[in-house]
Amino acid sequence: MDKQPDNSRKNPAEHLKGHQWPKGTSGNPKGRPQGSVSLTTELRRRLNEGDDGHKLIQALIGKALQLALQGDYKFFNLILERIDGKVVDKVIHADATPDFTDDEIKRIEKLVEAADDWDD
Repeated sequence: MDKQPDNSRKNPAEHLKGHQWPKGTSGNPKGRPQGSVSLTTELRRRLNEGDDGHKLIQALIGKALQLALQGDYKFFNLILERIDGKVVDKVIHADATPDFTDDEIKRIEKLVEAADDWDD
């Protein structure tokens, strides 16, 4: 017995029709002012300004390392991802064990040992 879709119901968004913008009208008519620059564009411009840009990059890297060494997980993770790349999600088996190769397990163990040495 096949169930037929119930087409007799009203569109659930029908009550919003009166609040929609008329066709051809923007919801943001003024938009971004001409000549304005995005944050990303301005940041890239400043970081590419020769020696001054290089000094800014060095200062940012130094601050990120300092925060990572003080235990800020976000910066620690950021630095690891920049060095080794993002960690790929692993498939979890039915017994809830991750699927790591022997080489990956050895590499993780070395990283943990190195991290333990930092506390000394």
